[in-house]
Amino acid sequence: MVIQSVLIGTLHQGLTSIAWGVLIGMGIYLVMHRPKIILFDEGITIVNPLRNFTIGWDKVENIGAKYTLTISFDNRTINAWAAPASGRYSARALHSSDVKGLGIEHNGSVAAAHSPRSDSGAAIYRARMRYENFLTRSSNTDIATSIIFNRSGIAIIGSAVLSCFALYIYHF
Repeated sequence: MVIQSVLIGTLHQGLTSIAWGVLIGMGIYLVMHRPKIILFDEGITIVNPLRNFTIGWDKVENIGAKYTLTISFDNRTINAWAAPASGRYSARALHSSDVKGLGIEHNGSVAAAHSPRSDSGAAIYRARMRYENFLTRSSNTDIATSIIFNRSGIAIIGSAVLSCFALYIYHF
């Protein structure tokens, strides 16, 4: 659509299409593609659309889930956009063989967020494995907690929004 508008339309239509294309494309990238969870021996990195959190396992207080994977540290809770929970009915379809060997009790009710079939359940299981491995090792590796803002993403979204408004107001 953007290419067709640039090739066939006027200059104003082409610039407007480019601005809207960048805004929509960057929004989709930030929400759908950028989020991820990186687990390593010393800690965890949670990459959300606008911020990156790196937390050492020694600072982690709780690993859980309600609607997404959550990591609690220093009286703060971080939600990971990359590991959403399934719907509430997905946990009903679990069989005892699905949770065998995962350290999850299957007594008829498993929260949807903890289901091993959901992204959040798989992430919780892997994060807890790394956390328990860290606790059993006697190494004193310390990772500094860091929060990094995605300035380039914010700048691109902001400039696209301003361009869309400017092109809406100013016609040439």
